[in-house]
Amino acid sequence: MRHTAEVVVVGLGAAGSAALYHLACRGIRVIGIDRFTPPHINGSTHGGSRIIRKAYFEGAEYLPLLARAYELWAILEEETAQQLITRCGCLNIAPAGSPMLAGAHQSAEAAGVEVVFMTPGVVRRTFPAYHLRGHEIALFEPDAGAIHPERSVTAHLSQAQARGATVLFDAPVLSWSALADAVAVRTASHTIQAARMVVTAGAWIATLLKGSSPPVKVERVMNAWFTTAGSAFRPDRCPTFIWEHKKTHSYGFPDLGQGVKAGIHHHGAVTDCPSGIDRTVSAAETRSLHTLLVKLFPGGLGPSTHAATCMYTNTSDRHYLIDYLGGADRRVVVGSACSGHGFKASAAVGEALADLAMDRTPRSDIDTFRWRWP
Repeated sequence: MRHTAEVVVVGLGAAGSAALYHLACRGIRVIGIDRFTPPHINGSTHGGSRIIRKAYFEGAEYLPLLARAYELWAILEEETAQQLITRCGCLNIAPAGSPMLAGAHQSAEAAGVEVVFMTPGVVRRTFPAYHLRGHEIALFEPDAGAIHPERSVTAHLSQAQARGATVLFDAPVLSWSALADAVAVRTASHTIQAARMVVTAGAWIATLLKGSSPPVKVERVMNAWFTTAGSAFRPDRCPTFIWEHKKTHSYGFPDLGQGVKAGIHHHGAVTDCPSGIDRTVSAAETRSLHTLLVKLFPGGLGPSTHAATCMYTNTSDRHYLIDYLGGADRRVVVGSACSGHGFKASAAVGEALADLAMDRTPRSDIDTFRWRWP
């Protein structure tokens, strides 16, 4: 079967579902394709929660995207009458003098974001679950919190379909080819010809683009959920956290219904493709994470109830990628590869990808995230 569209979006996770939504909102004839049925557990957009924040130690260049993303998430919440963000705040915890704290504070000041430094005693009195050690301090951002990935992807997809977008699920792309002024995309049951293709395939980006792909590495990420005792871990009393310890960053969430969720950032095995990811989580892994967490939460944190893996798709500099293929081929727009910190901004990333697919200058500044490889 042949479909004709103005734009085809390949990969309907965080960035792809957002791109599909923004294109549909503009009246573009758009078809979205995913190898699974999103939201699903095979990629990078599952697990019930992701941290959303603006005090961004990764760099002030993210601030325009983050500011716009907050606006877009609020619009989507209103359109769907759903809560997509739990605003429980975020604690950035590190030794005094940490570059992470300095970077988060600098970006907050640049963006006019409310933050406050807290000593261990203040943290303990304000958020009883947390026990900082004497050499640590925290930077608290009240307007931060947890965004719900499955709910958000579903919201983008449903709103896109309500505006006329077509979606093809469980339809891996078998091949695609560049035509003179279009692209042709083939699945097992469809051939789609479109003026533009938006590639938001996450960990499958190299598989899809082959030799034209940007250099990326796929990283295994393990998250585990732990039982809690009492009310100290509820979201109204317990912020999300990013915790720097021994040159490693761990992160976690209050009990949103399944226990405290936590993981370690950029700590997993790296491979060239998603099929190389070990999906089994061992008891030793969850015990090791629990041993670490009880240093931060010495009371009330019980054993792990369950664990799961997901994937980071990392660029060489761990910045986002939002641009035309090779920086020049306007038939193909490439997005995502957000290096483990992209979900919070994905509403704005999707908008920027839609802008590029329509030959518009993106509303948000994406200069840092353009194609930057030979």
